[in-house]
Amino acid sequence: AAAHGLFSWGTGEYGSLGQTETDTVDEPRKVIALRSEYVRNIAAGSSFTACVTAAGKVLTWGALQVGDEAVSMPSPAPSGAFAGAMVQNIACGRWHV
Repeated sequence: AAAHGLFSWGTGEYGSLGQTETDTVDEPRKVIALRSEYVRNIAAGSSFTACVTAAGKVLTWGALQVGDEAVSMPSPAPSGAFAGAMVQNIACGRWHV
């Protein structure tokens, strides 16, 4: 059986590690919000992360632009931009998904 979840470590600025805080994490730590998800694909930008689950959902976290407002989202959450879509793969540039 495949393992579920995702591990992250490094600089947690803006919540980009999905660890619910912005601290630096020196060793791999499981992202609790994704403990029951099978992550198919993951990509990162300058200060944010995005992933696609086996169910085709896109989850994002870190420094995000929501409308005209910049927000810090420290825990993975569904991306409204992909609502209702069955996504297979994802890629990120420095500032965009």
